[in-house]
Amino acid sequence: MRSRRVTLERRWTPIRSIGIYVPTGLVSSLIMSGVPAQVAGVERIVVCTPPTGSAAVAAAAALLGIDEVWAIGGAQAIAAMAYGTESIKPVDKIFGPGGGAVNAAKLLVSRDVAIDLPAGPSEVVVVADIGFDPVIVQQRTRPQMEHGPDSRAHVVWVGDDLEAALDEVEEYAAEHVALLGERRRVVGRSDSHAGAVFVGPFSPVPAGDYATGGNHVLPTGGGPSRRADSVSRPS
Repeated sequence: MRSRRVTLERRWTPIRSIGIYVPTGLVSSLIMSGVPAQVAGVERIVVCTPPTGSAAVAAAAALLGIDEVWAIGGAQAIAAMAYGTESIKPVDKIFGPGGGAVNAAKLLVSRDVAIDLPAGPSEVVVVADIGFDPVIVQQRTRPQMEHGPDSRAHVVWVGDDLEAALDEVEEYAAEHVALLGERRRVVGRSDSHAGAVFVGPFSPVPAGDYATGGNHVLPTGGGPSRRADSVSRPS
């Protein structure tokens, strides 16, 4: 019997069209989703953002060369991108964070159109040694709580039972984890189930949202893909 050679090839091809949901005025979310799509060669990029703050998002989109921006927010924006309207053609995949309603809508339409991940209300877990400066702890929780009434912040105080504290952090599987105190290196073990980890008092979460280069479109609520997307440390 004559043998035959079989050749297999893997090709990466861009999605034809995507939709990006940008929360109110959050230009960084547009950049973090839109630029990778452009680099990948996506032909059509649709942006939906609530009317309030839409001017800033539209201006940023224009600088990126994205010309399809719609001032529509909430679950209806997700529905428009998934199924289309008289003005908006449906897309092949939906990206971007949002509040509870947006996250629920993305999960509902995922039966018919692909989504990136369950990126719901913002959340943070702050891990600190007992006795650590409570003012700095509050500084880590307040920026996330300002996102809206459904945002979540949780503080884990590390005492004598270090393993119990670690288990609590892992069980929560937060979008952002801030590590404070003398034992922050021990707590920040490599298998952390978190979207992004921030180590030390000089590594605030907003720096990761806007400055350090890590993506802040991250899963929340114990969603999948909870391995640390990035770890930020002070220079």
